[in-house]
Amino acid sequence: YLQVDNNVTRHVQPELKRKDWQVMILHYLGLDHIGHTARPSSPLVTPKLKEMDNIVETIYNAMEEQDRHTKLPSLFVLCGDHGMSDTGSHGGASYTEIMTPFVFMSPSFPRKFSASFSKTSGPSVQALPTQKQVNQIDFVPTISLLFGFPIPKNNLGVVINDLTNVSYNNELQSLRYKLRSYQLNADQLMIICKKNIASDSLWRQYQRIQQSHSEWLREYHQSNYSSSNHLIVKADHIINSYSDLLHTVSDKLISSLSNYDVYTMAVGLFLQFEVYLFLLYGFIRFRIFRSFPQTLPIEKLANSVAGFIFLICTSFILLIHLVLCTSINVTKSTLCSVSGIDPILILIAVCGFGYGVANFLCCLGSFSALARDCKTLAMTFLKLDAAFQFLSVSLIFHTFTLSSSSFIEEEHQTWYYICPTFFALVSLSFLRQYFLETRWGEILTAKLAPTSTASQDGKRRPRKIVTSSRYEQTTDFQSSYRSHGIDMADNVTNFEGRNVQPSKSQVNDLTANDTVSIWQAKKEILYIICILTCSRLIRSWNRTGDKWSHLPDVGDWLNMPDNKIVLSVVSFVSLMVIYMLRMSCHTKFEQVILACGLFFCYAYRAALGSVFLPLPLSNMGILEARITYLCVLVLLIRSLFIYRCKAKTLELIFSEIILISVLLARSHNATVLALVLLQIYLLEKRIWPKLGISSILAACAHYSIGQACYFALGNSNSLATVDISAGFVGLKEHNDVAMVILTFIGTYSGQLIGAISFMIYSLKESNDNLNLWQYCGVLLLSRSQIISYYYLIVDIMRYHPFSWSVFLPKLMYEGATSIVYCFLISIILFWIGKVKNFENIIQRQ
Repeated sequence: YLQVDNNVTRHVQPELKRKDWQVMILHYLGLDHIGHTARPSSPLVTPKLKEMDNIVETIYNAMEEQDRHTKLPSLFVLCGDHGMSDTGSHGGASYTEIMTPFVFMSPSFPRKFSASFSKTSGPSVQALPTQKQVNQIDFVPTISLLFGFPIPKNNLGVVINDLTNVSYNNELQSLRYKLRSYQLNADQLMIICKKNIASDSLWRQYQRIQQSHSEWLREYHQSNYSSSNHLIVKADHIINSYSDLLHTVSDKLISSLSNYDVYTMAVGLFLQFEVYLFLLYGFIRFRIFRSFPQTLPIEKLANSVAGFIFLICTSFILLIHLVLCTSINVTKSTLCSVSGIDPILILIAVCGFGYGVANFLCCLGSFSALARDCKTLAMTFLKLDAAFQFLSVSLIFHTFTLSSSSFIEEEHQTWYYICPTFFALVSLSFLRQYFLETRWGEILTAKLAPTSTASQDGKRRPRKIVTSSRYEQTTDFQSSYRSHGIDMADNVTNFEGRNVQPSKSQVNDLTANDTVSIWQAKKEILYIICILTCSRLIRSWNRTGDKWSHLPDVGDWLNMPDNKIVLSVVSFVSLMVIYMLRMSCHTKFEQVILACGLFFCYAYRAALGSVFLPLPLSNMGILEARITYLCVLVLLIRSLFIYRCKAKTLELIFSEIILISVLLARSHNATVLALVLLQIYLLEKRIWPKLGISSILAACAHYSIGQACYFALGNSNSLATVDISAGFVGLKEHNDVAMVILTFIGTYSGQLIGAISFMIYSLKESNDNLNLWQYCGVLLLSRSQIISYYYLIVDIMRYHPFSWSVFLPKLMYEGATSIVYCFLISIILFWIGKVKNFENIIQRQ
């Protein structure tokens, strides 16, 4: 932010003294870089603004001196191309992002528009009587007319009225110039209007104004250019008519730019729903992805019959396509083009439709079997624990909330409700099972997740489960268990999904002496309190969304200059928590590399001035960031070329993702990552082993945690919350590829953490790869469900006032999120191997 501005400033004075130029354009990027990297509230902003004030004063003084010796006046325009949000981003529709200064300064302007400078305080511009808001596109016709250039033919802006007040010896001459400016602008816009809008009323209004303008000019020449109140009043009336017409035409032209290819949109929508229905069929027909779907309905028929059905369906769809392309309204559609590769794409789309319709017709023949599978799925759902019933229903409900713009803007509230409620219900189930277990429950839990403790003789023995009650008879225990709504035979499911039922001898083998210390119960309760407390802290750390994002949050308080020491302590403690959670998964060498990486993440933020570190640091932290990248590279090499154990390799990859996420995140967001990792650790190590959940339910839980983490880091469905500063970390020069990759990882680090943590958990709990295949199925089905439904909503809402500011940015985010999960699924499938390996797994199952 220093060098880029110095490269501009050092050329200003020499160029001002030269007389061989007529237009000078200066582009200063320092403020933009500071805002993106350290936020607009950074202490670096004030010195930079003072520097800009001095440059503006220098230029204006030189311009004023030059105008004393020339007849033509000079014009100085000071403007910004965009604003900035409090988080240092732009691209959204908030007031601070779309509102920018637009200052015109010239000695030829009347005194109320002029600017005077003071050496002590810089420029002091006298404000207009009433501040007006104009569109950025209005700059083009205004500057064109001021310089005497023709207005670009495709521009849709309207000349700014206040800037056409050119000083002449006679007031009527000034009005004549202003009328001429409006006439040129109206001529240019009406040519565009005639080609794009069929509106006779606008054209007649334009002709009436032109006639009035001609009459005014005739009277003006007849008056021998002398002032007349009648001419002044009439000129003002014509100017107002011109202004109303120009704004009306400009608004209509802007609204007419949204020409939608409805036919192509409909084809894409149907293809997306076809994919979703295929996945849904696999979810129901193949018992929640418990076996690999080797055949689809049409493939079970004889080749000749299947081919005939496919040919009939494809021919019928192709006929419909030809009929639609010959109609008047669809002729301009992209799919009706016959140039380039369009025919190939059309053929692929037609075959895809035909294949989907053929399978649907074949499904009707086995409708009874499909209904039976749906019933089985419903019964399985009813036997689930209440926590996982809630989670399943919530994920489906979340899809339908996307039909509301308010739910899209405040989507983080949905995930902040789903995750803590799920944690609370899981905690209740855990406590009920924990306090009602006896020896029978101990044996059952030992089967689900065998745990052992070290005895005095050094041997590993099963750890006893604590019970806080005494049961004299088996019937008393069973009735007490059912009174709390728990049926152990149906409710507890292990990771592989098989129901675990105790034998009769195990149920009868109960004693009244199976009691344990109360301290054990305190530890279990402490785990639950810790998980719920983390959820509350995560929710309060960053305010995002639209309605309440302007309110102060914990992150804003920590980033205040007075709280730099507090932020330093919080960041350092968070990094220590991350290290302690990950150190048990690595060797000594890997622990050292991880510790170095986390230390230099902290040093990078210290180099930017966010936190305190009493050590010599590099300029803008480039060296510290590159050392962190080097640590990530070392871990990556070990994960790819040293370890053959799948879980160990994923542990290293997980640590690499965490290192990069901490480096790219804001200083205060290291705490959010630490809290999320702590939640995942407690759930996987302390809570879930006792509940024995299935792989699909664990996948849904990790998916929800990843989505909540995404919003907890300060992201939202607005383009303004994309942290562009992540793309500059460790870079000296502009590199498009590196910036895109770093920004992508920094934005979607929450989803990556949730997905990879489940992959590690799955491989540790089960030796085969079927659980990973089920995870791929859950991800594909959930993403396809969201994309299909939301694509339909966007098509319906394409003329909604918030279509461009709310619905379409969300569609872009969903597409990018789907790319992340598809990338992860590709890695998983590459990991698992060829389809033959799936067949062997199914045979063993």
